[in-house]
Amino acid sequence: MLTDMTTLYLQTLASAAATSLANCTPASIKWNYETGVLLFSLSEASTKAFCGLLDGSIQERLSALILPDGSIQGYCLDEFNLDQINAGKLLLREWEASSPEKKADGEEKDLIAGDPDQHTQHRNTSRGCIQCASHRDSLSYRERLEKAIGTLAQQLMGQPRIASGSYWHKKIYPYQVWLDGLYMFGPFQAHYGILFGQTDMVDDVCQQFLFVRDKLRHRQTGLYFHAMDDSKASRWADQETGCSPHVWARAVGWLAMALVDTLDWIPLAHSKRPYMEEMLMDLLDALVREQRSSGLWLQVMDAPEAKSNYEETSASAMFAYTFYKSLGRGLVTNANRAKIWKKTADSAIAGIITKKVRWECASEPSIQLLQIEPMAELSTFKSTMPRLHLDGICSVAGLGGSPYRDGSIAYYVGEPIVLDDFKGLGPFMLALTEALHAN
Repeated sequence: MLTDMTTLYLQTLASAAATSLANCTPASIKWNYETGVLLFSLSEASTKAFCGLLDGSIQERLSALILPDGSIQGYCLDEFNLDQINAGKLLLREWEASSPEKKADGEEKDLIAGDPDQHTQHRNTSRGCIQCASHRDSLSYRERLEKAIGTLAQQLMGQPRIASGSYWHKKIYPYQVWLDGLYMFGPFQAHYGILFGQTDMVDDVCQQFLFVRDKLRHRQTGLYFHAMDDSKASRWADQETGCSPHVWARAVGWLAMALVDTLDWIPLAHSKRPYMEEMLMDLLDALVREQRSSGLWLQVMDAPEAKSNYEETSASAMFAYTFYKSLGRGLVTNANRAKIWKKTADSAIAGIITKKVRWECASEPSIQLLQIEPMAELSTFKSTMPRLHLDGICSVAGLGGSPYRDGSIAYYVGEPIVLDDFKGLGPFMLALTEALHAN
């Protein structure tokens, strides 16, 4: 049954991800979008499937990244890099959870940077290290979070924009709008706007999505080009539209996830919400048309006959997640469309499991592993679950830079294909978490 198998794979994958995070010391963990993707995925799995079992591990990493004075380790505001906003979603979630109204039984969440093993005697098994006299930071955990959140919001308030109002992707990529960027800042900015009463920030997010709909949509397929250069100065930019040459699957995946995640924070009565929903539904219908018989999607989506094109894992997981979450949030009311979307998502999960998952053990693990207790110790959770590897993930792709990336088919299919990249593991966990509810 799909529900049982989904639970099995989710537990196994969460264990593998938790193990990899345990090997990241506070000195080595990085504040970047890949870490943000993985931590957010673990947080979703922990909350929705594991009764908070992974919360302590997640919080310890966040505490290592948010320093005692509230600054963010390795972060530089002056780079104006939208990628650096993504992990801020977790800070907002933690800030909300640490409010006095939400603390359970007077528990004080005040995690500290350093080796978590030094604080075992102070650790609640599911909520991390609690405040004690010998481990008190200059700021409380909540104050540190709020300061870090404010820093990220400050970046967005000063982020350079093109004439129409959309953000530059990075300071080093002037006048360029990338699909990736909408995922990196969209959910954070909308959530921040709601939490702190900055309704203009919510309006701004919607407008930036609708700009992308109007300027980057690939008319023949209903998909989206990777990026556009509003100045048309880049060699990769079309001189009429400014768009990059091709439709890269993971860029479309970032956009799809950005839409469904940002809609979590757009009020039902907001004037732009119907247009956002329509944009999402149009994109998902296009993805149905482009799905392969394997259940997966191609790396270069507008070039199905191209030599060396391949079925890419991370984008396929992103699409599955977006289908499942859209269904779970009731964003589609047409029964036939809902049935098609569900079938598409199920096929994608089955395709990834069949073609892209490798088990370290000799045979596929037994369904008996599902008997693990939800509130078991994390060490038991990790030791009980067999390890898997996720293959077929495009390591990275971009435009411009040095060495120069021209956005050609040859470029996209020539980037390294890797195992266990966070950009694949994270979306796969997200898809499986949503699949639990959909099935």
